[in-house]
Amino acid sequence: IRVDGNQISIQVGGPAAEWRHFAFDLCLPQDSTQESLYEQVGEPILGNALEGFNGTLFAYGQTGSGKSFSIMGNETDKGVIPRLLYRLFAVVEGDTRPSPANEIRITMSFLEIYNEEINDLLDPRPRAKKLYVHQHPQLGIYVPNLTEAAATGVVDSLRLLDFGAKIRATAQTNMNSTSSRSHSVCTLRLVQVLPGGAIRKSSIHLCDLAGSERAKKTGASGQRMREGASINASLSVLGQVIAKLASGAERKGVHVPFRQSKLTHLLTDALSGNSVTTMLANVSPALSEGEESLSTLRFAESVKKVKTKPKVTELGPEEPKQMLKTLNAEIEMLQNALVAESTMVPKQIEMAIEGAEYLQRTLSAQAGDQWAEAVQKTRDLEAMQQQLLAERCLPLVDVSRLAGVEANAPYLLNVSDD
Repeated sequence: IRVDGNQISIQVGGPAAEWRHFAFDLCLPQDSTQESLYEQVGEPILGNALEGFNGTLFAYGQTGSGKSFSIMGNETDKGVIPRLLYRLFAVVEGDTRPSPANEIRITMSFLEIYNEEINDLLDPRPRAKKLYVHQHPQLGIYVPNLTEAAATGVVDSLRLLDFGAKIRATAQTNMNSTSSRSHSVCTLRLVQVLPGGAIRKSSIHLCDLAGSERAKKTGASGQRMREGASINASLSVLGQVIAKLASGAERKGVHVPFRQSKLTHLLTDALSGNSVTTMLANVSPALSEGEESLSTLRFAESVKKVKTKPKVTELGPEEPKQMLKTLNAEIEMLQNALVAESTMVPKQIEMAIEGAEYLQRTLSAQAGDQWAEAVQKTRDLEAMQQQLLAERCLPLVDVSRLAGVEANAPYLLNVSDD
């Protein structure tokens, strides 16, 4: 693989094979730093969000190509999300923009899609009902009852991010010792109170997609093979959606299968609606991964043809209250429909009520008078998370007893379930 400016070239099949050339908005060579990646990819997304545009970044590529490292990083070399959080709260603490906001409220959610089921990474306790993707005619795509934590500082945000990363499903395969077994989506919602009382809303979706993989190469079997099949199936639907959008399907009135996968359903707005969307395509320089790297570059080339429709979302000073009244009226109407005989399926009505109530709660916290209550709930959430981590830990004395060695003796213990 060669990188020359914004062009990347790849040769697959030996020295005699032809070189394939691809041009993108930005190409970063193998020796690029995490800081350089953030400055050129993450900072523009944050800048757009502060101006009122929704932003999405999703990392795509085969397993082991560096997606999670680019998005999350590690303790000594932070990825895009931690760096974006540091920069965002630097703006909150000292807004030096020409027209600074009077107040910026930030909420954070973190979910994973594992085997086509949505899990809340900020509150992984068992639930009576599974999480699902819902769509409101005016307010777009969301996940009812997903935890929306009030983030009041960078320390809070990084703690939430770290907790979610620890809970997320990973496992060892032949190609990656910490292979992501799920797609993860970290969402930051920004509400800015501008001079004059207007409210500017925006969201940032930061997605780390699980890598496509071949069971023959990964050596996966049993549960790992089923996970890989689920990952590949959802990525296949993503490919179908991108292909149809690139060919102008929406403009031609052709059906686009967003709802065929929870991943594409959740990313509907990011892929075709109100969002400035960036795809980070990670490719491996290894000779053994040439075919997968070429496939990733071809997919990235098709993504360039997709057009979104970003727009600034600003509300007048009284609009949040009006929206809350509308949601209250909607809930009352749906509850009456649930009691009375209706042509709608009761389960659909219940889901609509549940979704409207969730929107009501989140809107009250983000742009209404319940922000202090949301902050306190996040404090309570922190206590639960610490307790949960403590319960999942194995005390050293128990480890030494299981290993059959003295507690103060040095030893190595493989605790991988693979």
